[in-house]
Amino acid sequence: MVDLRAIAQRYGGKVSGNECLIPTPGHSPRDRGTAIRIAPGAPDGLLVTCFNGGQADALTVKDMLREDGFLPPRDGPARPITSAERRALHDAQLARVREREAAQQTAAMVARGIWNNGQQADAAHPYLARKGFGAFGVRQTGGMLLVPMIDAEFALWNLQRIRGDGTPRN
Repeated sequence: MVDLRAIAQRYGGKVSGNECLIPTPGHSPRDRGTAIRIAPGAPDGLLVTCFNGGQADALTVKDMLREDGFLPPRDGPARPITSAERRALHDAQLARVREREAAQQTAAMVARGIWNNGQQADAAHPYLARKGFGAFGVRQTGGMLLVPMIDAEFALWNLQRIRGDGTPRN
């Protein structure tokens, strides 16, 4: 059985739900653009999705996992994926998309509630004053600035929260 926590630790990632998020090879160590999920119906028992890459990147990740002992070495040439495996992979990818969309919707709903309860930001807030920014387009709750993260249609999807000293709230 593959240990997602060990993979996350080895590659500077984190476990999130039932998957491990790690940096995609060749990208910033902070990007965590590759998801690794245990999928019994998939070849090697893993589903690897590179959000900032493609199938070649996913295969590179599997090779990397083999080299580091997380997957057994190949015992010959790659075999073709069966139609049942292809369906299982497709279903797992759809489930991942649905889970991600549901998480984004939940984050948006929480963000809208926080935003709606915030007040017009104080122009004298230490972060705004230090940066020389006005309070336009931002709100505040307590000492925390709320910066909206919106899409092209101005729908609020999330908030960046900034303390007075400029550090983001995690």
